Amino acid sequence: MSKGRGRSATKANGFARFVRGIRPDRNPLRRTSDKLEVLLLAGTISAAAAVAPFAIPAASGAVHAVAAGTQATERASRHRVNAVLLQGASDSGGYSQNARVPTMATWRAPDGATRTGDVSAPAGTPKGGSVRVWTDSAGHLTSAPLTNSEIAGQADLAGVAAAGGLAMLVLYEMLIVRLILDRRRMAEWDADWALTEPTWSHQR
Repeated sequence: MSKGRGRSATKANGFARFVRGIRPDRNPLRRTSDKLEVLLLAGTISAAAAVAPFAIPAASGAVHAVAAGTQATERASRHRVNAVLLQGASDSGGYSQNARVPTMATWRAPDGATRTGDVSAPAGTPKGGSVRVWTDSAGHLTSAPLTNSEIAGQADLAGVAAAGGLAMLVLYEMLIVRLILDRRRMAEWDADWALTEPTWSHQR
């Protein structure tokens, strides 16, 4: 048998032992804490499965609504204007043909005031050329409003995060339950050993 098949068989046997360990049966060696752990595990998974169809869309919808509101605010307060370059956008320094480089330019704010600063211009744009930029109500450079695809991406990410959060919650609860029950099992084993050890010692 190859090593790969041996590892596969070991994993399969390990999974089978795990299933046998958690499934309910009439095994007389199964303790009450073992049965309780199985019930709590099944209940936690069932609860997460029942909540997921509501929690995931709710998280996605909430983020979508917030992002849509942000988009509306940005569209109302941001303006796209022409910025005139005060110098040529250098195409030296290893920039590719489609690269954009910071270049000094001037533009008008919504109130008519003149603003000056660095804008991102395609490499090779000559002095006096213009580029479109976004400004806020005061004429300061800012980013473009959120796009519909960005909103959808944020909503999808929120749904994935909600699903991951539920999975982590189930995992943490399982670990906590296992920790508590293991302490109880250790106490039971200590109590059993305290009763058994004297008899076992006399038989040696």
